[in-house]
Amino acid sequence: MKKATLSALALAFVHCALAQSNTLSVSQTGNGNTLPYDPITQLGSNNQGTVTVTGNNNQTYFYQHGDHQKGTISTTGDGNQAFLTNYYYSGNEAAIVQTGNNNIAGAVTDIVSNSKSSVTQTGNGNYGAAVATGAGSGNTETVVQTGNDNYAEVYSNFGSSNQGSVQQSGNENQANIFTNGGSSNEVITVQTGENNQALVNQWSGNDNGATTTQTGTANVSKLWQEGSSNTATIVQEGNGNIFDGMGSSASIYDSFNSAGQIGNGNSLTLSQSGNANALHFMQRGNNNSATVTQGPLP
Repeated sequence: MKKATLSALALAFVHCALAQSNTLSVSQTGNGNTLPYDPITQLGSNNQGTVTVTGNNNQTYFYQHGDHQKGTISTTGDGNQAFLTNYYYSGNEAAIVQTGNNNIAGAVTDIVSNSKSSVTQTGNGNYGAAVATGAGSGNTETVVQTGNDNYAEVYSNFGSSNQGSVQQSGNENQANIFTNGGSSNEVITVQTGENNQALVNQWSGNDNGATTTQTGTANVSKLWQEGSSNTATIVQEGNGNIFDGMGSSASIYDSFNSAGQIGNGNSLTLSQSGNANALHFMQRGNNNSATVTQGPLP
């Protein structure tokens, strides 16, 4: 299929869409298509942008700066890369959808409130990242991957009432979720398959909640929470699952290899079903509670 490209005039027009109430649409069809890493830029308020690429080995970078942005990137094929940034102010939305193998997708919101960042990938060897940074509130980051050897990362920096969710189906998936500061943050990780790893690190925050559900064999769940009134629910179903900590990287104060909750009023509910499961867990502080259930499958 013939490679589709943007002319220099069209690219300049895309780069300079600066007025308010802008609408942007870019479409490429073919193999080996690329948009330069100089951003396709919209600056202003109430902007909307859509980038659609069909083919293999595509690269796309989309950048928005202003209020009430909405950006969507969809790539179909193998070896695609997409990076979307919603930056500044509130009410931003970002979505990246990729179908194929070896895809890389990222969505970032910076210093915003009530923003949404979503990455959806279907295929093998995908990497997805959804990041909300700054001191916003009510942000939602969601990564959904279906296939094998996927890797997902969700990061929330400060703010309150943020939500991070990772759902993976397949083998050898890995999910890393970090919340830094803030309060009333919720993270949910659901993994189905074998050799999955879920890492949840919530530190320097209050009233945070973490839920990890793993179904399969030889899965690993890692947890660290610092603050007060944090809660965690860990469910592992299958054989040879492990629940432990992150070693010296878990905290600047501790170097435990055990999962831990540091603070006051923390609670943990852990359920492991199957044989040959292991857990390493510690709590430090006051009014902590833990409920642990281990047993073979009926």
